[in-house]
Amino acid sequence: MEEENSNDQVFNVNDLGSMNSDKIKNPNNKIIFKQYFIISISIFIISIIIILLIILLQYRLNPNENDNKDETIKNKIGEINCILAINKINVNTQILGREFKKESDFAIIIDGKKIDQYTKEFKFDKSGEHNIIFELYEDINMDYMFKNITNLISVEMISNINTIILSMKSTFESCISLETFYINGFNTNQLVTIEKIFYNAPLTNITFDFDTKNIEDMSFMFAGTNLNYNDLIKLNLNTNNLKNISYMFYECSSLTNFNFSLINTSKVEDISHMFDGCVSLKEIDFFNLNTLNVKNMSGLFKDCITLNNLNLNNFETSNVIDMSYMFSSCNSLKSLYLDNFNTNNVVNMSRMFSYCNSLNDLNLNNLLHPK
Repeated sequence: MEEENSNDQVFNVNDLGSMNSDKIKNPNNKIIFKQYFIISISIFIISIIIILLIILLQYRLNPNENDNKDETIKNKIGEINCILAINKINVNTQILGREFKKESDFAIIIDGKKIDQYTKEFKFDKSGEHNIIFELYEDINMDYMFKNITNLISVEMISNINTIILSMKSTFESCISLETFYINGFNTNQLVTIEKIFYNAPLTNITFDFDTKNIEDMSFMFAGTNLNYNDLIKLNLNTNNLKNISYMFYECSSLTNFNFSLINTSKVEDISHMFDGCVSLKEIDFFNLNTLNVKNMSGLFKDCITLNNLNLNNFETSNVIDMSYMFSSCNSLKSLYLDNFNTNNVVNMSRMFSYCNSLNDLNLNNLLHPK
């Protein structure tokens, strides 16, 4: 009996292998493995979705995050606001001067719509006044920028952080419809010349927050404008370094009087044709005029047809070389006293008094023959 019981407790090794094999082949185990696999894949997919949602949320909260780098470069530092009067539609119309070259970075916005590509011309689809804004992203060279834009009627330049104007030669030359100009906030310390800036632009309204202390050349600056002396006083120009004021008021038909207290001429070398063609000019006060360094006086009063009196007692002419056409066509001038003139260095007096039809009292006592 005892032997039978002991035999019952003996395990066969082969039976153990078969037991393990049965456990593996159990279909319930396969189901558990599938469920585990599906759960793992689901967790992975959900993780990916969560990551994508976080990225999308960050983009929506900061849509221009990638553009901020560009904005540090393309940050607007000023603008030029212009109005053009358009008569002809659907034809290419100039919005920039023919000679202007893109040396500065700016964007053009026409009637609220940004123009993607740099262009000198634009086709308007309706007549009337149109607004053009030049958004400035860096310091600007304005040489010839609006030259010959004949339908430009108003310009407003605004900067809040001292945008530097690098150059401004002939900027509005021959803008024959330009009536109003306003500038504020720009840094003009680097300007040495503003030659022909408003030449032949019939300005009637000008506001000038403009530092001119370093400017040496204002030739043709107001030539052809409709400004009068009261308009010029308001500009409060700093002229301490001026050397050239030739043709400065050439053909300024609205200029009826002038006082040299407006201009410091202590360094000026050229005043030729300064008042040439000022047909309404009747009176000039020379009390503050300093001509010690002047070399060229040619055409100074040419075609001043209403000028009837000149007191030139304080004229210092020892360095003058050219006096040609100086009083030519001063039809209303009746008397002229030049006994204080020193003409030792003059080489040209041609047509100095030509067409002075009313001149009957001329004192030339100390006037020498030119070399």
